[in-house]
Amino acid sequence: MFGPNGGVLANGVPKATLARLPAPTIDMVKPRSKAVFDVDDTDAAASETQMGLYDNLEDMSSGARAMMDASEPDNYVGGDSRRFYIRVVDAAAKGRKFLEADVEWWTSFANNDRRDRGAHEVEDDPPSKLSMFEVAAKPGVFVSRGLMIVDDNEDRGLPTNSGVPAGHPLSASHGGLRTDQQSNFRLRRGGMHSFVVASYTRKGSSTAIKSKPVPVFAPTSQKLMPLQVYVVRTSAGGTPAIDPDLVFKTDLLETLEVYARIGVWCWTFVSASDMAKPGVTVVKASSGIPFSLAVVDPPAGISITSADTKEFFALDKAFPGEPNTLRQFFVTSLAGGFQGISFPQSGSTPSGPTGTSFVNASHTPYTSAHELGHVLTDKAPNKGHYEEDLATSPRAPAALNLMAGFGGKAARSVTQSKRIWELDPGFHGPGGVPMLQLAKILGSPFLR
Repeated sequence: MFGPNGGVLANGVPKATLARLPAPTIDMVKPRSKAVFDVDDTDAAASETQMGLYDNLEDMSSGARAMMDASEPDNYVGGDSRRFYIRVVDAAAKGRKFLEADVEWWTSFANNDRRDRGAHEVEDDPPSKLSMFEVAAKPGVFVSRGLMIVDDNEDRGLPTNSGVPAGHPLSASHGGLRTDQQSNFRLRRGGMHSFVVASYTRKGSSTAIKSKPVPVFAPTSQKLMPLQVYVVRTSAGGTPAIDPDLVFKTDLLETLEVYARIGVWCWTFVSASDMAKPGVTVVKASSGIPFSLAVVDPPAGISITSADTKEFFALDKAFPGEPNTLRQFFVTSLAGGFQGISFPQSGSTPSGPTGTSFVNASHTPYTSAHELGHVLTDKAPNKGHYEEDLATSPRAPAALNLMAGFGGKAARSVTQSKRIWELDPGFHGPGGVPMLQLAKILGSPFLR
């Protein structure tokens, strides 16, 4: 397109004028609170994106309803407590109302904006571009719908509603439920040490403007959860109660995923004192995360079938562990048929196995993470389990929470009991205040 003087127009703006305008910017923004759905140019750039808590996945007000609507409050991504937004400021685009598909975003293992897949730096970069919407009374300021980082394949595979309402000019081509092969897919997979990068290409330009890499969790928000794992043999020199490789690929992987969502890294190790004990074999994961555990003989006279208090105390004495460090023992079975039993600080005797959990070799997904959660939340009432209050918190059902008391589902899924939330709404402590589940975990003495 040519203007009256023959100058090429880019984005509807003469090139000479475009050259005088400030360069566009792109960054990421966190909402001021869960209930605030508007961000603009006055909001500070985010120092971290965090990961989604999935605390807006279902509404139980009148039966379970998945939050898949176009409106942000009723969208499981758009209403999540830990969503974030991408923001573009471009004076050349003032008055356009929306940017159709000019923004891309991806996660990276490296703290840079390179998109070099060959260097194995890029983590999740599907061919899905974002629509951006001009902020009312803020011409030239464009904001995406809410976005979210997730850390497991089940969550990553759930479609997202684009957030483009019916009747909008973009609804026909960019609206409705979207997968990662379509525009406006609002999830990316990333770890707690990953980075998020976005890019914007102005109309009429071939050069992408990139954001600064934003950490999923800033270093000041990251915590470490040291964990000593023991697989007990059925007898001295006998068969392990459970295959260590299964522990690495399921239990520890699930534990890592669950706690990484809140910025806590699970680090397993075998202490020097345990290595020196007779009958101890150190086993390391053959691939993936470098987990390690100790395969150990049971103490003399102790059976790990239908293990109970006597066996717990004997294992605690034989393998006392490091100070302020979680321990988890896998045994053949537990008395009463329980999948797991834990000893948080408030529920243990001074001589008991405080900070320790015992897991039945036969258990459902997330049992290991659940038992560790008992120690970290240190909640004595209701056997330490999460209590829903659907009257006040209809979008926080027990069935989704890690600390639900029914044992979880039989397979990994989006709706598995694996979530950690801000509140335990059904349990009211002093003054009627609900327990702060997330704060209790992050404040645990077992974290560094």
